[in-house]
Amino acid sequence: MKASQTISFLFAVTLVALILHFAPFNEGRVAAHRLERAWSQEGAGMRALLRNQCDVLTSKNDTQYERLFLGWLAMDSLETGESQRICDLVVHQEHYTRFDLRTLWVVSVQVQHEGQILLLRSFSVDTPRPLSFLPIVVFVLALFFEFRLWKFSFMLGSYLFMLSGGNLIRMFELIGHSAYIALTADQTLVGLGMLVLWLSIQQVRTQRSTPLAVEQKPHESWLNRALATLTGLWNPIAFTLFGKVMVPNRSGWIFPFLEAQFVFTAVSLYLLTIHFGNLRSLFKESLLLPRYFTYAVLFLYAIQLWLKPARKQRVAWKIPNFWRALAILALLEIARQFVPALQSLNSVTRFGMALLLSELVWPKDLHLKASFHTFYPWFSVLFIGVFIMVVSLESGVIDLALELFNPRAHPRVLYLFTFLAGMGLGFLTGSFSAAFFSLFAYMQSPQVPLIKAAILDGVLAGLLLSPLSLFNLLPAIQFRIGVRKLISFRLSQLAIPLMIGITIYSVAAVTSVDILQPVTFVFCLLLAFGYTLKRAAWSVRKNRSLLASSES
Repeated sequence: MKASQTISFLFAVTLVALILHFAPFNEGRVAAHRLERAWSQEGAGMRALLRNQCDVLTSKNDTQYERLFLGWLAMDSLETGESQRICDLVVHQEHYTRFDLRTLWVVSVQVQHEGQILLLRSFSVDTPRPLSFLPIVVFVLALFFEFRLWKFSFMLGSYLFMLSGGNLIRMFELIGHSAYIALTADQTLVGLGMLVLWLSIQQVRTQRSTPLAVEQKPHESWLNRALATLTGLWNPIAFTLFGKVMVPNRSGWIFPFLEAQFVFTAVSLYLLTIHFGNLRSLFKESLLLPRYFTYAVLFLYAIQLWLKPARKQRVAWKIPNFWRALAILALLEIARQFVPALQSLNSVTRFGMALLLSELVWPKDLHLKASFHTFYPWFSVLFIGVFIMVVSLESGVIDLALELFNPRAHPRVLYLFTFLAGMGLGFLTGSFSAAFFSLFAYMQSPQVPLIKAAILDGVLAGLLLSPLSLFNLLPAIQFRIGVRKLISFRLSQLAIPLMIGITIYSVAAVTSVDILQPVTFVFCLLLAFGYTLKRAAWSVRKNRSLLASSES
């Protein structure tokens, strides 16, 4: 690494740290979001207590927090006249910032009637500050400046440390609490864990025996791709896991798989948002939702399929115990109709259980010790992806990100900032559900189709660019290509769709011309089509010249 690159990297890190330190945002509003969650746990009891003793609740100072509690403690008086019992609400708040990383808020609530205290409660919440995002930003800067010393493990450890306000005790509390929630709150991690164990068994078995057959005949190719498509549309994470089994161990074959993974994720998300309520909502709010980023991805992928021949894959039904696994899965689905315990399991858990049982019921050539040796790093990465999502929710990362990006603060370019806010949330959380539903609720369930499309497209783009996303962590550990190299590939993969999406959502601010958005989109697609053809032709000429020079 050149000294100039190192100096430039350190200068960029310093500049970003200063920007994050002085970034303007309403910290009180972030604390209010966190306070609302604490209030939801005991607010009903407080409201019931006051309803029996107060008819009207008033505040004297009219501060931000007093207005919040007046709204939360709102009560409808059943009496009229001078006999109403008027109670006074007083709210005091104090806050303390630690190393400009995290702020502790203490809010005390007092309700009194004629000098008598009826209610006295104290709430403590802590909120992160923008400087705590510095490790993730440094990781991105390290990609551009090729600074290889800042690795993923450094980023993750320092990120958790800074989210905890530079307090090791608080960091271990956050890790323990988030790990407990990640392991117990959702069945998906258990189901994906069983899939990973099955994949580890298959990996060890293929290493110690004959490798899986690669498709040769046309019907094998079509059936294999149909099975891969169904898996990708059903669950893109499961398709990502199966990539290690389906993709041969040859250099360069991982990148077509990553392109297919990207497209299956986009299409699966597109199908997930289709609602069959009535014909009008089906076409206007689902099928014809103006998701320009997703449409650009599908268009460019179609060009890639036209320019490049499809790579061969391993034949799925020749995987050991494949048919036995299907039989056990069918038995589980039948038993689910009669066994209540199976009805509570989601589809991923049942699928993983069937695959794992297919290996355990007939344990021939089963090497559990070697399988667990492979299973441990894969499951660790899987756990990290779910763990980061929980940390984002528990530590207030989403609340801070919503306040920093805040699309409603830019009404003239609302669509563009909604798209960018979705990207930011998807990038910071690495989770679609946490990012999408938080932003969708923050925008107050928007009925405008373009806003919903901007949220979906932005979250999808940020999710696939995030070093904390399972779509990047799993291939990085399975194919041993590193998170840095994978993110670099994602940047080149998403560059054109991102430029198209940003252009269209910027043009959407011009509302006087309705046809401007589709016309601009078609023009951008034509430019992307021409650029892709030119780059492909250049690659063909380059390969031919290299071939001619090698023959001579």
